[in-house]
Amino acid sequence: PIYCASSPGCHQNTLFALFTQFRSRSIQRLAKSVGYNQLQTPVNGWSWPLHIFQITGWLLCLFFALVGFGILVPLLPRHWLPAGYIVSFGVCFIYHLVVHLTAVSIDPADANVRAKNYLGPLATFNRNQHAHVIENHHCHVCDVNVSAKSKHCGTCNKCVCGFDHHCKWLNNCVGERNYRLFLNSVLSAILGLGLLLLIACYVFAEFFIDPMVLRSDHPLKNQTDRWFVFLPAAPVETQAPAILITTGIFILLSLMTVVLLGHLLIFHIYLSSCFSFCIHCVFTHLTNTHILCRIATEKVENLVVPKLGKKGCGGREMRTVVTEHPWLDFG
Repeated sequence: PIYCASSPGCHQNTLFALFTQFRSRSIQRLAKSVGYNQLQTPVNGWSWPLHIFQITGWLLCLFFALVGFGILVPLLPRHWLPAGYIVSFGVCFIYHLVVHLTAVSIDPADANVRAKNYLGPLATFNRNQHAHVIENHHCHVCDVNVSAKSKHCGTCNKCVCGFDHHCKWLNNCVGERNYRLFLNSVLSAILGLGLLLLIACYVFAEFFIDPMVLRSDHPLKNQTDRWFVFLPAAPVETQAPAILITTGIFILLSLMTVVLLGHLLIFHIYLSSCFSFCIHCVFTHLTNTHILCRIATEKVENLVVPKLGKKGCGGREMRTVVTEHPWLDFG
């Protein structure tokens, strides 16, 4: 049972058991229903089936790229065009694309799991025989010895070294091998999309303030009723209301995306700082405990109990204790 009022430390055992059940709830559900050997084990984020969040993310990325670099940046004044293309597209977008594709393509599985052909049938996890999927650094599903930092992902059905979480937007686990790439992908997306958001706000405002500023590099800059997009590669004629509506939708979607990605980045930084602080506290506590135990051991080993001396008050025999550490005293 999880709770037993008669056992010592029952509250600590209860919290630990509840935490263990919370962490492995998906594993328990899958083990009871179909068994691990019937689940597909994907290699990386390109393995079938693709997640709906991954497809949505790619569609959003395509929308931001087409509208940002096909409509908004070409409307900038002539002296701003090089900065608009080089910074937002040449640096942020290309860098984000590279790190994002790399994070999706990497197999984050444990080294021993990758060395084994885990695409075939896997062992069925039997909770009647084992309390946990990983015991003594051995995974009963992958049937290999794994590192101390590895966790078995119930979604990917494999052990991931330095497991952080399973990202549905990447359709891949985020672990030790691709965690930095994941953070760089989030950060580059925030920077690139933030720049395009500023450009979109500028274009949207100038449509009402002075539309001619947006036509300084336009082939029909003396006309106000005809607009072209996807300049200069593939000019497409359109009307001002269409550009305004598209820009407004772009601003709303990009603002929501930047806020969500910023929250995700801050959350990961917060968790990393808290983890480092907890590790520091545990290390300090263990160090202090080791020092105290060492002092106590030396104190006991260096006890010198002389012969009985003078009698004290009440006829008691007085005893002198000499230790190596004079600031410690026995009661």
